[in-house]
Amino acid sequence: MRARIRPLVASASSLAALLLLASQPMPADAKEPSGLSEQRMESIVRGRRPTSVRRAMSALDRKHDERAAREADRALRRKLSRGDHEMMMHAGCVARLRMGDLDAALDYCDGAVNAGGKRHWAHLVNRGNLHLDAGRHGAATADFEAADVWLAKNKVRGEPVERVRRAMDYAATTAAPASPASMRVSDDVAP
Repeated sequence: MRARIRPLVASASSLAALLLLASQPMPADAKEPSGLSEQRMESIVRGRRPTSVRRAMSALDRKHDERAAREADRALRRKLSRGDHEMMMHAGCVARLRMGDLDAALDYCDGAVNAGGKRHWAHLVNRGNLHLDAGRHGAATADFEAADVWLAKNKVRGEPVERVRRAMDYAATTAAPASPASMRVSDDVAP
């Protein structure tokens, strides 16, 4: 037991000494290490997301669709990174699709598809699901096939490929415009 505790005590005391040194004020003529503060600030800023983005994704995850749509709109009024913009277009698409507002959802789904991010296939599947709900089977099939091609081109394997193939099969076998929610491929594919 003591053999296990000694290294922990030694590392704790080393950490305490480093923290004590770091907390000491630097002399006025001392130069701060170049890039250190810039690096720290960059990682802090890059790691943080705007509150409205976090709220929209949280509401979407909890299936609070009206709140997710509202927060996505609020976030989109701000200047966002490309990834955050893509996420908010996705949130607006999925939330409005679940609420049944197909016209508004189409604008957001198109925006997410046009963003062309690393989850492009998911946006195509969401837009395909929207087309299925609207009774446009040809457009749905085209989106599902485009998602399949994108996955193959980017050498993605596993569950995304299976989801797209199920969506393609379902679109091919359905003739009625309205599809039961239990049979349809999930429209909340995460970005």
